[in-house]
Amino acid sequence: MNSDVAKKLSKLLKRTAEKSNMFRLIKTLDSGVVQGFHTFANGRNSFGGFLISNESETLWVLIIDWKDNDNYYLVLYPENNNQAPLAELHKEIINHDGSDLEWTYVPRKKDGKNEHRKHSFENTYGTLKAIVSLPNNIVTLEDTLNDLFHLAACRVIAHSLAENINSITAMSFPEGKRLEKKHYARERSAALVNLAKKIHSEKNDGNLPCDVCKFDFKNAYGERGALYIEAHHKMPLCELDDNDSKMTQVEDLGMVCANCHRMLHRRPWPTIEELKRSVNAL
Repeated sequence: MNSDVAKKLSKLLKRTAEKSNMFRLIKTLDSGVVQGFHTFANGRNSFGGFLISNESETLWVLIIDWKDNDNYYLVLYPENNNQAPLAELHKEIINHDGSDLEWTYVPRKKDGKNEHRKHSFENTYGTLKAIVSLPNNIVTLEDTLNDLFHLAACRVIAHSLAENINSITAMSFPEGKRLEKKHYARERSAALVNLAKKIHSEKNDGNLPCDVCKFDFKNAYGERGALYIEAHHKMPLCELDDNDSKMTQVEDLGMVCANCHRMLHRRPWPTIEELKRSVNAL
C-alpha cells in the first residue's frame, strides 16, 4: 500500500482504545527504523508497530516498508515477535469508496503437508485468498481488526494442522468488510423488504415460508411469528461492486428463515438454490 494509506492506518491504530470497545492497545513500537523486533523486520522503515489484544488473543500489527521500495506492508506477528510473521498484506485494491488489502495463503513448509494446510485454511476461512477492507466511511477500525484477527487465527490453525478446524466461526465474507456492509445494507431497505414480503405472501396463499426449508414462523409460533421472515440479497459479493449503481429490485431478495439466512452468510456462501438442494438431500 502507498505511504499515505499506510500512515493514515498507523494513526488510526494508535487510537485503538478510543475507537474500539473490543480491542486493547497494549504496547507500541515507534515509527522509524525497526530495531530489536524480528530478523525479517529489523533495519526497515516503519510507521509503527501495535500490540493489540481482544478477549482471546494478542497480535502485533506492523506497518512497514517490507522490501524497501516504498510499498508498505501490514504484517501480522504473534505476540512473541521472535516467531515468524503470520501474514504480510500489501497488495492494495483501490475502489471509489475505499481500499482493500489482498493476501493469499501459500504455505511453504518442506514436510509434504502443504496441500493439507491449504485445505484446512480453506475450510476455516472459506477461501485461500483473503481481502481485508481498510477503515473508511463504511468500514470501522474495529471491523478491520476483527478481520485481521480472524485471518490470523485461521492461518495458525491451518499451519499447525490442528484438528479442531471447526472451532472458528466465519465472521465475514472473504471479499472484505466494505462489500459485506453494502450487501447487508441492501437487505435492510424497509420499503423494498415490505414489498418483497407482500409479493412472497401472495404467491404462498398468505403465508411466508422460507425459500430454502419452507419453515413458516406463524405456523411455528402463532401470532408472535405472524408476518416475520428475513430478506437475503441474492447477488454474490464479487459482483456487488461492479453493479454498485444498480438499485436493488424485489427479485434480488430472497425470503428466508433466520437459520437459513445464517447459513447463506457462512463462508463459503451458497446460493439459495444450492442451500435448498443441500437441505432437501438430508
